Amino acid sequence: DSSFDYSVASQLLTTQMEAVSIEALGLERMPLAVCAAGANLAYLQKTQRTALAHLKRFSLYNPQEFLVIDEISIRNLELLRTAREGKKKGALLSVLDETLTPMGGRKLVSWLLHPLMDCGKINQRLDALEIFKEGFLLRKDLHECLERVSDLERLATKVALGTANARDLMAIARSLNELPQVHSLLEQATHTPKAGMLKGLVSSLDLLDDVSNRIQKVLIDPPPISLKDGGLIKDGYSPELDELRQIANHGKDFLLKLEVKERQASGINNLKVK
Repeated sequence: DSSFDYSVASQLLTTQMEAVSIEALGLERMPLAVCAAGANLAYLQKTQRTALAHLKRFSLYNPQEFLVIDEISIRNLELLRTAREGKKKGALLSVLDETLTPMGGRKLVSWLLHPLMDCGKINQRLDALEIFKEGFLLRKDLHECLERVSDLERLATKVALGTANARDLMAIARSLNELPQVHSLLEQATHTPKAGMLKGLVSSLDLLDDVSNRIQKVLIDPPPISLKDGGLIKDGYSPELDELRQIANHGKDFLLKLEVKERQASGINNLKVK
């Protein structure tokens, strides 16, 4: 119960979001939202037992925007699983789900469980769907791009928690390489009167080319699975690393050169370096 205390919750939120006060977060008139968010954050801190540095923003959920469907209705309507056997096959989701990425699959589940109530937003979504339904080539080209995209949400979380390996990073880079083409295809689809929702997507899409370029500049492809295997960094990226590799791979030559150098410096002609 203490986690729902306003003073405790507000302190947790301001610390996590690096804000000076609840007012700075715009939540001074939402005490219940502060308590709920603070309790959630306290739960995560207790169960994850790790720094939650990746949690730097939050969004307000307004139940008036969506049709509220309780758990019994979700089961009886067989939205996600069949009521009798509890299987995915045969439920509404299994019929509708043609998504190509894990992110798309999660988005579809969210849309099924939270149907829109605003007619304007419903029509915007339907207009966007109509563009893709009628645009066979657009849909086909987007499919080809999305098939090469990994689960960026999961990978980004691994990076934030410090559990990602080099192959995870390369998967991020390869996925981000698809963004310019996705952006271009979506932009082509915005030249119609019904493209309101797509225009918003296009304007908010960050291509993140600086991230993908840096990953590909540093890491070899494909990289080893474990950091302990070494050999992750490309030659030419770090002069210091290149020098150490040269010493490791050509140790005898290095010792001979060092021996000559030390003989000249010391004047001892029979000096040996082992």
